[in-house]
Amino acid sequence: MYWMQIILLVLSSNLDDFGFGFACGLKGPLKWWVAAIIGFMSGFTMWIGMMLSSSAVVILKIDDRACRIISAVIYVAIALWFAIDAFRTNKKDQTIAVRSETHWNMITALIMGVALGIDSTFIGVAAGMLNFPILITSLLAALSSFGLIYYGAKLAGKIRMQFICDNAGYISAGILILLALLSLL
Repeated sequence: MYWMQIILLVLSSNLDDFGFGFACGLKGPLKWWVAAIIGFMSGFTMWIGMMLSSSAVVILKIDDRACRIISAVIYVAIALWFAIDAFRTNKKDQTIAVRSETHWNMITALIMGVALGIDSTFIGVAAGMLNFPILITSLLAALSSFGLIYYGAKLAGKIRMQFICDNAGYISAGILILLALLSLL
């Protein structure tokens, strides 16, 4: 298995979750179940993307080299999207806006999970093209999302991690470029 690539993949798709958790933590404590629901949605959206691309590879009979090239192109495209979005967003608006009161319910957690997991769907398509193990990758995506949100919220009041929050788009873009290069090897 491509353990290092899988770990880089799930971190790049969920690094913005740390910024979200940090922003929530600045407004007050975040309940664990909110982070768990959002993490579940991240894993689920990754699974959807991987299932879609795995099916397409079988149906369209795409060879291994073409899958690697398509995957690299998707990684680079998403990396450019992350970098451009980070560049266009000024620093004070870069973290996700959260209601000033931290009143969460199941619906708002699910909606936030879908919003934060959209990029996981597209990254999952690229991972599926590379035949990454669907279940393990999806579970790691869910766990990393949960951990980044939960511990980002916990750390918000204790350590100044604003650099990571302000530059999550650039950091994710760099990781995705590295993944694109690794997928072509």
